[in-house]
Amino acid sequence: MDTKWKKSRPAVSFFCFVLGVSLLVLSGLLAGYGAAHDYWGSALDALKRDYQDTAAFQTQITDQLQSLRQTAQRGDWDETHFFDGKNLLYQVCRDGKVLFSNTHELSPSGALPEGFNFRLYFDGEKVTVEKDGEALDIYGDGYYRPEENDWFVPGYHNLTAEDTLYGYGNHASTQAAATPTPSTDRSAAGRVTVCIAAAREPVYWDAGYDPLYQLVEGLYRARTALSLLAIFPIAGLICLAVYVVRRRDKALADQAIASVTGRIWLEIKLLLLIPLGLSIFGAFFLCFSFVFFGLERPLSTYLLLPPAALWGSYLVVNDLRYNGRRCFTHNFCSACVQLFRTGELRYPVQRRLARRAVWQFVSALPFIIAAALFAALTLFGGYFYYYSGLTVLLFLCCLGGVALIAVQVLLLRRSKQSAADLGVLLDRIDAVHAGALDQASSLPEDSDLRQAAEALGDIESGIRSALEEQTRSERMKVELIANVSHDLKTPLTSIISYAELLSQESGLPRHVQDYIRILNEKAERLKIMVQEVFEVSKAASGNLPVHLETLDLAKLLRQTMADMAEAIEASRLTFRPQLPDQPVLIQADGDRLYRVFQNLIQNALQYSLDGSRVYLSLSVQENSAVVRVQNTSKDELPDGIDFTARFVRGDESRTDGGSGLGLSIARTFTEACGGAFRVEVVADLFAAVVTFPLSKVSAQEKQS
Repeated sequence: MDTKWKKSRPAVSFFCFVLGVSLLVLSGLLAGYGAAHDYWGSALDALKRDYQDTAAFQTQITDQLQSLRQTAQRGDWDETHFFDGKNLLYQVCRDGKVLFSNTHELSPSGALPEGFNFRLYFDGEKVTVEKDGEALDIYGDGYYRPEENDWFVPGYHNLTAEDTLYGYGNHASTQAAATPTPSTDRSAAGRVTVCIAAAREPVYWDAGYDPLYQLVEGLYRARTALSLLAIFPIAGLICLAVYVVRRRDKALADQAIASVTGRIWLEIKLLLLIPLGLSIFGAFFLCFSFVFFGLERPLSTYLLLPPAALWGSYLVVNDLRYNGRRCFTHNFCSACVQLFRTGELRYPVQRRLARRAVWQFVSALPFIIAAALFAALTLFGGYFYYYSGLTVLLFLCCLGGVALIAVQVLLLRRSKQSAADLGVLLDRIDAVHAGALDQASSLPEDSDLRQAAEALGDIESGIRSALEEQTRSERMKVELIANVSHDLKTPLTSIISYAELLSQESGLPRHVQDYIRILNEKAERLKIMVQEVFEVSKAASGNLPVHLETLDLAKLLRQTMADMAEAIEASRLTFRPQLPDQPVLIQADGDRLYRVFQNLIQNALQYSLDGSRVYLSLSVQENSAVVRVQNTSKDELPDGIDFTARFVRGDESRTDGGSGLGLSIARTFTEACGGAFRVEVVADLFAAVVTFPLSKVSAQEKQS
């Protein structure tokens, strides 16, 4: 669970950052748009629970009143279709006679129909309003002031029926409208009265347009918008607070986004910069035109362009921040060039050079052909007589094109020759790398690579001389060691013989007997060392006789352990042999291989930790026999030492014990028999691994 949370923290931090900034920007845009359109002046209406207490309701009722009065004045009510609904009832009368109405249950006084609680009555000069059975004081001190009063109805001292009928003092315009000669509601035709009733809670119905239901729905949407506008800044600040706490995780998200944008080619990024630049320009133009010129645009324009410009710019800056120059180097053209170069690598270098020369020539042809065609059209198209100077210039261009073609052909031939010479030189370098130093590389005298070929020949001569000198020195060392070892055998044999005779003398003092015993031990050790040096020298010089035969490796290992059983039992070690029961046949020299495993077991007996275990295993792996001798060293094994080198021991401070040639002899004899030898060291765990290919008979049995 913790791992999943750690992996998701960068995404959460980045999401909080984007959401927080977006919500704050959105809140600012909504607030500015509302202020520009004077929405917040009527925002208090949305906070009122009773829609009949809002200025929007009062404006709606007064508009309906003026519309009904004007229809009655014009006398065209038969052709006018007013709203039909269940939420707003009206009745228009003249001299007590109903002109038009949408109900038969409405009267200036008395009980209202069921579900209705508001009534407005205009008696021809003044308006009275009744709500929930109580009369409302709508005139105040008796004077109409547009900035204070919401009821635009007749009855004020300064607002008559004629003024309201033709627009004087309207809250939408404080200047008098140019009106015709007024015709009052007390005309010769009679007095016009209007009665309007509004429902307590407007309901939806699908018979037509209902202004009150639309008003209630608009107030509900306004309340929702105000709630969101209050929630957006708070949520944005909370998200930004989370981002500030986890800003290091957000940096990881930025790097992940940069890794994605870094894979996009530069050409695609440049194409995407076009809509980004347009969005940035559009956002600045919106703000500039609104601030300085008061130009207004739809709300969706303000909500789309600025965020698009903001987050598009963020992606660009983030890409430049983390990808740096790679933004410009990772492009389609570079990818094509890299693809072309990768395809060229399939060919030898000399062929690559030849292909490039051809491409160079081909790339120049369009220019040359175009210039020649243009010159030909000019010469034979009628312009010769009018533009002789231009014709001469084009003729010279044609001659220059022909000369350029000739030069390109010469360079192409030269490049092909240089490519061929380079191929010869590279073949010679490959031969030197493979060890063939007896092949001379000759190039023509006029070749561009003649000097390089001569330098390569000098290098070959130097390497050949150095190898001959080194081979001579190694041969002399081996011969010296072999001769010294051989010359030491005779006196050493005499020393061992006389020491043995002395040990058989009786009556010698005790300390003399100790001297003779020590002399015998050291002489035997010196004899073994001389013999080992002699054998290593013969193996190094290639003079070690090896008689290959088919033998059972498992049987050889059992015989070696049986011969060393006394030394194994005398040690304080536990041997864990793991040998198969079936034969494991290989091709090797039995005597040499016996000496290999004798040295490995002796090495384990001498250098293993007391009381530990020694593992000797034989397994068959992919047509190979693998012997592994593994033990735990009693001394700390140093790092970076080749234990199979001559005279190398695990503890250089020891002056007793082996000669340091046991593992070297084991490796030399193993390789002489056609096997592989390696040492594995892990802390104090030491393992010697001997690998031999199975004989053909054993391999066929294994496959069958």
